[in-house]
Amino acid sequence: MTKVSCCFATSDFPIGKSAAHKTATILIPTRWHSLAEHTQKLKIMNKKTKVKIIWYFSFFVIFLVLWTVLHFSFENLDSAYKGMISGGIAGLLSPRITEFETQSGKQTQLKWIFMKKVITV
Repeated sequence: MTKVSCCFATSDFPIGKSAAHKTATILIPTRWHSLAEHTQKLKIMNKKTKVKIIWYFSFFVIFLVLWTVLHFSFENLDSAYKGMISGGIAGLLSPRITEFETQSGKQTQLKWIFMKKVITV
């Protein structure tokens, strides 16, 4: 951060008398960082947190899609049954989190039925 001081006059005094000068200090950042650099510096999320967010988001999306399909397909079905059926199927279709040890350390992977490649984080 760089400090910059500047002067400005105020008109508290009548015309003809000297004007009072006040100084203000403004902080200007010396370098703007991208969000990725900022996140990397702060280490906000570790790998396990990122994997959990991906898993919960995918579960939630699958659950909502299945619940909507059940809602419009079976109008007589109670909401509790729609939720249980959607939750069970979403649990089966959501990605699996696997952790294993390698020479470089722990690796976390997401295995998903819809993708042939394994997502390694």
